Amino acid sequence: MAGYSARQSSFTTGDTITAAHSNNEFNAILAAFHVSTGHTHDGTTAGDGGPLSTLYSNAISMGTGADTDIAVTFNANSNDGVITWMEDEDYFQFSDDILLSTTEKVQFRDTAIYINSSTDGQLDLVADTEIQIAATTVDINGNVDISGTLTIGSAGISEAELEILDGATVTTTELNIIDGDTSATSTTVADADRVVYNDAGTMKQVAVTDLDTYISATSKTLTNKTLTSPVLNTGVSGTAVLDEDDMSSNSATKLATQQSIKAYVDTQITAEDLDVSSDSGTIAIDLDSETLTIAGGTGLDSSATSNTVTLAIDSTVATLTGSQTLTNKTLTSPVLNTGVSGTAVLDEDNMSSDSATKLATQQSIKAYVDSSVSGVSTSWVLEDDDGTEVSVASGKEVKFIGSGLTTNWTDTDNGTDGDPYDLTFTVDAAQTGITSLLATDIKIGEDNETKIDFETANEIHFYANNTEQVYLADNIFGPQSDSDVDLGTTGVRWKDAYIDTITTTGAITVGGDLTVNGTTTTVNSTTITVDDPIFTLGGDSAPGSDDNKDRGIEFRWHNGTAAKVGFFGYDDSESAFTFIPDASNSSEVFSGTVGNVIFGNIAGTLTTAAQTNITSVGTLTALTIDNVIIDGATIGHTSDTDLMTLASGGLTVAGTIEGTTITASTALVPDASGGADLGTTSLEWGDLYIADDKKIYLGSDQNLSIEYDEDGNDTTAVVAAGGVSMAPHGSSAGNGTELRFQELAANGANYVGFKAPDAIASNEVWVLPNADGSADQVLKTDGSNALAWVDQAGGGTVSLVADGAITAGKPTVLTSAGKAAQISGLSEGFATENQFNGSDAINYGSPNLAIIGTNKVAVCYRDAGNSNYAVGRVAEVAANGDLTFGTAVVLNSAESVANVVGYNSSNSTVAFGYTNASTNAWYVKAGTISGTTLSLSSEGTIETSIDITQWSGMVDPDTGHFVIFHTGGGKVYATAVTISGTDTPSKAYGANITGTTTFTNSGSGLGMGMDYDTNQNRFLLTAGKDEPESAVKFWVVANSGSAFTITEVSKAVTNWKGASNVVFDPDNNKMILSYNNTSTQFSMAQLTMASADFTIDHYIHTSISNDAAQYTSYDTDTNKIAAFIGYGGTGATNDDASFATFTNSGTAFTQVTNGTWDTEAFFAQRGGITKKSLASLTDNPIVIIMSDAGNSGYARSFTVGKTNLTSTNFLGIAAEAISDTATGKITIQGGVNENQSSLTVGTDYFSDEQGNVKQKSDFIVTNASPTGNYAVMDDSDTTSVDVSSTYESSSSTYVLAYKDASNSSYGTAVAGTWSSGTVSWGTPVVFESSAIDDQPHICSGGSRVHVTYRASDGAGGIRSASISGTTMTFAAETVFAPNDATYGNPMGYHCVYDTSTDYVILAYSGGTGTPHNFFAQPLHHNTGNGTYTLGAATTLVVNQVQVSQNTDLVFDPDTNRSVVIYTDGNNSNQVTAQVIQSSGTSGSPTVTVGSDSIIDAGDGATVLCACYDTENNKVFVAYNNSTDSNTIKGIIGTVTGSSTNSIAFAGNANIWNPSGTPSNLDIEFDGDNNKALFFYRDEDSGDDLTYKIITLGASSFTVADGAVLSANDGRLNSGAASFGTGKGVLVGIYDTGNSSKVSYATVYYGTEDTFTSADTAFLGRAIAATKIQIEPEKEEFAVGTSASNLVQLNSDTKLPAVDGSLLTNLPAPTDARIFCGSYDFRVDGSGTAENVLISLPSGYTAANVRSYEINVHGIGLKEDGDFLCMLPYSGTSSVYSGSTYNVFSYGLSSGDFQNNTKTQSTAFILNWGNGTSYDLYSANTPSQEKQTYDNASGHGGQLVCRAVYTNSKRNGSLMYDASWRYATGNTDQVRVLSIASADGATTSDYADGFYFYVGNNSQAVQSVDIMEGVISVYAIIG
Repeated sequence: MAGYSARQSSFTTGDTITAAHSNNEFNAILAAFHVSTGHTHDGTTAGDGGPLSTLYSNAISMGTGADTDIAVTFNANSNDGVITWMEDEDYFQFSDDILLSTTEKVQFRDTAIYINSSTDGQLDLVADTEIQIAATTVDINGNVDISGTLTIGSAGISEAELEILDGATVTTTELNIIDGDTSATSTTVADADRVVYNDAGTMKQVAVTDLDTYISATSKTLTNKTLTSPVLNTGVSGTAVLDEDDMSSNSATKLATQQSIKAYVDTQITAEDLDVSSDSGTIAIDLDSETLTIAGGTGLDSSATSNTVTLAIDSTVATLTGSQTLTNKTLTSPVLNTGVSGTAVLDEDNMSSDSATKLATQQSIKAYVDSSVSGVSTSWVLEDDDGTEVSVASGKEVKFIGSGLTTNWTDTDNGTDGDPYDLTFTVDAAQTGITSLLATDIKIGEDNETKIDFETANEIHFYANNTEQVYLADNIFGPQSDSDVDLGTTGVRWKDAYIDTITTTGAITVGGDLTVNGTTTTVNSTTITVDDPIFTLGGDSAPGSDDNKDRGIEFRWHNGTAAKVGFFGYDDSESAFTFIPDASNSSEVFSGTVGNVIFGNIAGTLTTAAQTNITSVGTLTALTIDNVIIDGATIGHTSDTDLMTLASGGLTVAGTIEGTTITASTALVPDASGGADLGTTSLEWGDLYIADDKKIYLGSDQNLSIEYDEDGNDTTAVVAAGGVSMAPHGSSAGNGTELRFQELAANGANYVGFKAPDAIASNEVWVLPNADGSADQVLKTDGSNALAWVDQAGGGTVSLVADGAITAGKPTVLTSAGKAAQISGLSEGFATENQFNGSDAINYGSPNLAIIGTNKVAVCYRDAGNSNYAVGRVAEVAANGDLTFGTAVVLNSAESVANVVGYNSSNSTVAFGYTNASTNAWYVKAGTISGTTLSLSSEGTIETSIDITQWSGMVDPDTGHFVIFHTGGGKVYATAVTISGTDTPSKAYGANITGTTTFTNSGSGLGMGMDYDTNQNRFLLTAGKDEPESAVKFWVVANSGSAFTITEVSKAVTNWKGASNVVFDPDNNKMILSYNNTSTQFSMAQLTMASADFTIDHYIHTSISNDAAQYTSYDTDTNKIAAFIGYGGTGATNDDASFATFTNSGTAFTQVTNGTWDTEAFFAQRGGITKKSLASLTDNPIVIIMSDAGNSGYARSFTVGKTNLTSTNFLGIAAEAISDTATGKITIQGGVNENQSSLTVGTDYFSDEQGNVKQKSDFIVTNASPTGNYAVMDDSDTTSVDVSSTYESSSSTYVLAYKDASNSSYGTAVAGTWSSGTVSWGTPVVFESSAIDDQPHICSGGSRVHVTYRASDGAGGIRSASISGTTMTFAAETVFAPNDATYGNPMGYHCVYDTSTDYVILAYSGGTGTPHNFFAQPLHHNTGNGTYTLGAATTLVVNQVQVSQNTDLVFDPDTNRSVVIYTDGNNSNQVTAQVIQSSGTSGSPTVTVGSDSIIDAGDGATVLCACYDTENNKVFVAYNNSTDSNTIKGIIGTVTGSSTNSIAFAGNANIWNPSGTPSNLDIEFDGDNNKALFFYRDEDSGDDLTYKIITLGASSFTVADGAVLSANDGRLNSGAASFGTGKGVLVGIYDTGNSSKVSYATVYYGTEDTFTSADTAFLGRAIAATKIQIEPEKEEFAVGTSASNLVQLNSDTKLPAVDGSLLTNLPAPTDARIFCGSYDFRVDGSGTAENVLISLPSGYTAANVRSYEINVHGIGLKEDGDFLCMLPYSGTSSVYSGSTYNVFSYGLSSGDFQNNTKTQSTAFILNWGNGTSYDLYSANTPSQEKQTYDNASGHGGQLVCRAVYTNSKRNGSLMYDASWRYATGNTDQVRVLSIASADGATTSDYADGFYFYVGNNSQAVQSVDIMEGVISVYAIIG
């Protein structure tokens, strides 16, 4: 291979082969592939490799990216071929012919446009629309066969026309004129012009002059021709010209000659008389000679003007009839019955004539008055005293209302003012509204005797009885006369009086208690008399505590020298009464020298000090003397005078001291140390009482003391210099020392204690810790007699400080600070809002922000506050998510439209893209960032004269280009821009694609949805809005680094409305599409990209309002999608911006949270978002920028809620409630937490990421949106009517009932079992072996299904069936409706099962005549045999025709009532409901029917359906209203289960608005998910079978779009759908669009297992309902060979029993089997001789290895006659020192060992290449290998070997079992069962590895390749 140099191959014995050797080989090959001269694989040069026959790659890239053409040359023997990619021309150039040797095609765009040769000799040009040939000249050398019409220009020419023109030279225009082209142009006809004529079938040109000669030569007849301005130069004749002098023909269509006209006129006017008739006769006037005179007469004047004679009635005429003109006539009382007109009547709106003699019309009077009044003010102004004015309009009244005043109009024309009315105001007597009454002199009172007088300034005088009593002046309120006025009387007193000072000259009498509050009360009186026997000092109640104050009497006196203060009273400090004559008072505490008190006789005990005044005490019966001084030496009594001898410092007592108590003042001591005992052996002391904190000392050195320490919490201290030793209490076994602690005496005499063992090995003293431990800790010795508090071994609890409050029983984690924290999802929400652009808008922002480094974002926006200039800006994001913006940089001082931003992290360059609205060009500035400061480059022009409606941009993470996308003019554009620091950006390359249709987006200024798929290395662009749901446009863009490839993709997106966005999910490698749906709500879809296309995997349709657009971001910290929904309208102010978060499992979305993030509406086209979170910050925020409805720019960050639980920090469960920062107990591994509830014993429990305690089943959640499936039940079964279904719960089966058109229209049913939306159907069963006339209906109950049908004889029948598995067994038929005039030919029958009575309730219309009656009928189901007891039918409606589409029946299990819904033909087909109650007995079932309830008064419902809502206990009805455009409406009914049997409806609302009349509906309630699924055939969309999702409430409901289940014409009926708990809804389908096959569809929500080990912590197993045993998490692993037989194992799972003989090559269970290494010779080492050393891994010692296991897998040697050899090594040296004997057994022709050969060798021989050699076609290509042999019939030999080497330091030996084929025959095989044992000391050390090589017959190293096979080595450590 050119450029390739071989890697190292000169290994010697003991060399170590490392990874570097393989790396060198790889680098050499890599270099060879990257040399500029290239390399070949043609086999012509050694080392170049063989020729390439197959390239195993799906994508091959050629070229270096340079601006040059790229050629592929095909070198052949004589002719070469070249294909060249023309770089500048952008096409492929072929240098030779291209031959398609068969009918293969050259296709264009799709398979419908192509060029090929369908048969030999023929070239086909095929297009599905047209083929256009654009050329100056089309030269066709041969015949042209046109089977259709040839169109030239705009006209078509038929074959016949072409035949006429055969051989002619003619232009397209000339042909079109001949062909009847109606277009004409003006021209002047000349003599030389020609006209084309058909001369007897031959087309000839005829000169115009020839045509003129022909026309002029003979007379021509013009028929139905119109002559315009004809010039008639000669006589005119013909049948249309009459020459009749008498005009007798009187024709209206013919002409008269001049002669006949004259003759006729002359004849008529010759000598004619004029006959004149009058009232009195007739006269004749000869017109030739006489004159007729018209004269006036009586009352009549005549006059003549010109040729007019006027007759007028003159003024003498009195009576007129008819219409006359009267001149100067007087009319007396004229009655004018009609309109009046004439010159005397003026109709002038402005009365401009101002005539006094003429009348004005009503209209002009009104107009004049109206216009005059309009200019006159019809209002006036009233003004009050304070100047307030009000205007009173015309027609409004003014009402005078007085407060305290009475107003009155009086008709009193008093002659002074001439007005007929006066308005008077009278002040009312009672006044409540007067707030101010001010006057200089005013009196208020009853009369002048009793009044309040304000006559004197600043004074008020009060009079009573005509005498001034009291006056009020400044600072004075007093009586007018001294001692004249009392305050109150003896019977009527004042209440409280608050007075500063009272001064009185008279006596004060207090009738009640007198309370004086103050500091000092002074009474200056001669005598104070107190009648009370007790005089209390110190307060009116006993003090609550000691105030340390004295109580008594303080008196003042004078001793003749000075004034004194004396005190007599109780001294608080002495707790005794005292008398101090000269006292000092300090805050009521008296001090001073106690004075003398003179008493009379003193009773009691005198305990005072020395009394000098006592001279005699008399006879004392008992005397207590303290501190007595005896003036003598002895004390005694009369019989023993020296009983006690007193000496200085001591008292000697002669004899015995006896007494109850003996008191010593200092010490009681013996006469000598140890000289006296306390007690004797016979006389012991009793109790010994020692004072607090006093000691008992023992020993001459007092080195043992016993002390009661009161200050030490009442403890006894024993202090001993050598410790306290307690001796046994006996010598027998068990009498060791005991230390006992007794219980309280009140509780008994029990004790606990410690006891020493009988024998102790050595003296041990344990040192206690210096402080208490935590709760539940134990003492532990360190082995050196030191005890310490430690946690209990093996688990239990630990005590830790809480980081935040912890609830008892909640799982916890260990924080990095070593604290315990409760597992919880951290708070989710927004950081502080930053109105970074003030009140100015950020119009038309980019769809994404650029993340800068770890904590910054860059944004580019259009600043509406600065002339809409493009602005770049950087914000720094704090750890808490708050943003700080740097200074905005104007990018271009011109108005901008579009703005994008990107950041290249590889060269730290930020780029801003923007447009100029005036130049329509793209510009880019790039730069660097320091802090939040931008340093930008010069402006780079990227595109000019662009048309833009949408835009987006980001940096391509693979190429580093700043990529800008935009749309405009129906095209999508991509431009790559080179950016580097502050260098001027430049366009690198670009591309555009024209959409298949014009890109429709009604809202320009919207950012394009865009993100980059790092898995597929492609961009995905989304449409904005207005795309059709069935074909939404997307663009997949690949960027090679030198060119874009843009592919337009159209996809059907469910419920698409528009305004989309995409974000990449790196955890699932999926694109997430978000959009607002047809319900104006938020939806998402997962997209899987695949090259230039993608598939849509799953959706979520939420209830979150979404009117226009949204932004999405992926939080890489929590693996959640965050969506931020703004409002897209203009001027909206009341639409809150919302947010939501979702998880994506890869198969389903789950909505996690939803909330409002701002009460302002945020515009969708003005904002941006980071596509992922800033993972480097503490809370990993997502940054959003938007403009609100007030056009202000806002920025804020959002933190997705996440957990504090990681895979390594789980601690345990809180054993108690712990406050924040407090210390508390946590139950950890090995302990039992007892703070749980409602646990299932024996179940494992986990903590989820929120800290909730769950079992695994709790992690299974229902999907947010349902999944729909459609399928054919059986391809062989067809039907001609609708299909009914039910769910039978006892057998867990769905059942279909149908009329089997493929089997004689027999009634048929089939049962099936459910699995994730697919049903496995059993064998269909015929229940009626004759043709049934209509669709059956089916229900379930009583562990059976019940099928109703109409038999071929017209009778109504019912059968029940039991189900086992999917096998149905039907009981006998019961006829419920005989074929008679009353019940026969039933129609529209429905049935339900009443579980309260085991009744089947039927509703049907019946009767052989028409119209039918409508019935309800009960049948008791005999559950034992499946038969029925028939009850009587009750007529619901008379003469009502019913069919299945406008009837339904549901059962209400909460009231045990059935509800029938139908259209009432007797009442304008109004939708009606009735409640049916089962009654009677099983032997005679009956029903009670309530009155009908009108659901909708509209006429003519043609379809309806109903279901029962088990969540809200309601009946839900859907129906069409033909009077309301056939709108499908829904309504909610509540059944009253009383005797009234009534139902009330509410909440009527629309479900669906079809354009036509709907024909198929059904509805079923999903009780698992509390949704009603509404199915319908969508006639507006090709009869697609579709469903909607209805969420029902108690009185209202909402509707969401579901999906299309089948595009076929799927027909269904009420009763076609059924629901199975835990499964879903199934609907039976009569699929007329699919050959009428019996089909079905399922809709189910399904569940998702959200359990992941990353988001959970294993807690342990429940051992009681309240207890969890904290355990380590169990390891799980899988065993099996494929997915079909995989066994998942944990601690509770055991492997099934297996055949032990199948378990081979397993290490001993007690051995440790260590993998040392392996070597693959085909992949790792072919090409030169291999020498491989495989050694023991580091960390292991060779001496500990008992043996090695060597596995050889398929070794193939390059050359014949060589051996595979193995040497044991230690490090890099061989430990092999002797020789071994190898025994081979081969030639297995008879099945046993023959030709046994023993060989001696200097190495261990594993096999030899005997008669074979092995080779590969291509190195490193495992799929291509070959073997070559010495003879043509030989078989290749590959060694399979397993060897065990005994690792001995001196006698290492090898046992191995090997086999290989060595020659041509099938029996030429070698099987080696050999022991290569030591011949003396064969090894010198333990082996830590093995060296493998190819050796010759004497085991010398050979340069021979080992071409194939793998060697692996394991070490066995015992």
